[in-house]
Amino acid sequence: MKSLTAQSRVSGYMVSAIPVILAGVIYLINGEFMSLLFTNKCGWIMIGVAVLGVVLGFIVINKLMQIDV
Repeated sequence: MKSLTAQSRVSGYMVSAIPVILAGVIYLINGEFMSLLFTNKCGWIMIGVAVLGVVLGFIVINKLMQIDV
């Protein structure tokens, strides 16, 4: 059964990793732009909401891929 959901699991991992990878790339290209997120209360709130969204999305994808036999 794991082989039937392997593609969806890998897609879930990739979708969850994309925001982290993009944040790292943006930080490397333009550190000042990303530094606003870490020096401002509103930025920390946005980071928290983004992390919560990624975690909830990952959980939903995993729940959808669980097959009851």
